[in-house]
Amino acid sequence: MTYSIKLLLMALVALALALFLARRVLAQAMPDGQFKQASWLLIASVLISFLSLKPVIFMILVATLFFFVAMDARDSISNKIAAFALFVVVFPPISYTLGNLGDLNQLTELRVARLGSIILLVPAALQISTRPAPRYPAWLMWTDILIVSYFALRIILNIPHSPTTLILRTTVESMIDTIIPYYVFSRGFSNREEIAKVLAWMGLGFIFAACVALFEFAGQRNLYAELQGIYGVTWQLTLRLTRGAYLRTQAMTPQPLVLAFLLVYGVTCTALLFKSSQRKAINLLVLGAFAAAVLTTFSRGALVGAMVAATVLFALRNGGATRFKLGVVGVLLAAVVLRVVGLDSVVVTTIGGMLGGGTAGLQTIDYR
Repeated sequence: MTYSIKLLLMALVALALALFLARRVLAQAMPDGQFKQASWLLIASVLISFLSLKPVIFMILVATLFFFVAMDARDSISNKIAAFALFVVVFPPISYTLGNLGDLNQLTELRVARLGSIILLVPAALQISTRPAPRYPAWLMWTDILIVSYFALRIILNIPHSPTTLILRTTVESMIDTIIPYYVFSRGFSNREEIAKVLAWMGLGFIFAACVALFEFAGQRNLYAELQGIYGVTWQLTLRLTRGAYLRTQAMTPQPLVLAFLLVYGVTCTALLFKSSQRKAINLLVLGAFAAAVLTTFSRGALVGAMVAATVLFALRNGGATRFKLGVVGVLLAAVVLRVVGLDSVVVTTIGGMLGGGTAGLQTIDYR
């Protein structure tokens, strides 16, 4: 208990810094009072993470928090989506299995995202299904077909090799973990303001993750990964991953690479919410915190992702959607040409050299 409190105190310092930064870049994207609400929910998530001590208590408190949010949001679909997005980012990957239920064990493995899908997104999906359907763009229908076809193909391919109980479990699991979140996120927004609100709630989680990473690197100690010993659970093979003599930060994610890509997405998500009326200094400070946090993960693959994200963001802000689409097509065509003439290996080797990766390192990173 004493050690968890020490970790909690360090996490609260990171939280204070995150709230200071987030208020200045995200509050304008939230309706009145919502930044305060999101902040209290973030504080609650930190307290639950470090003080529950047992997986079953952790899951009970998380479920209670989700029920509170669901009751408070009630008729607001976007508020449920926003809370779900925040919680998925900021809670550690603790799980708990309900008893010895044989083939149902995997389905009854409780995780934060699964609880959130059941308690927050299922009611939101029911609300969406009962309201008058607007005219959705044609591309959304094709996305629906691809998503559903993928899971249908996955189940069909498993039929000859799997028992009926496994097929049923996989189907229900896919519905809860993927289909329902996709349905709600693709159809739950009525206007751009609701999208901005959800991005702002996620942005708060991303900024907190970046601050935790910076504190971990400064102290050369993981905060959330240490919870594995306290809870008696495992979500990675080692408690401490290093690159040379330096700690690879991972915050509340299962491993540094996951944190790195989470932060890369956080940069684009947060930058899209910057207002022209804001002071540029605070915007640059937030972006600098993200960049420094990504570097502390020592993940070469994520650096490539960061460069791609920065290029995409710059293109969208300065060239417009049409030019961006043409640019994507052009890059794809150029990649095909490089592949056909055999120059793709040269490009891969060059990128690896720029990021300090040798031949062995390139075997774990597929830049193509």
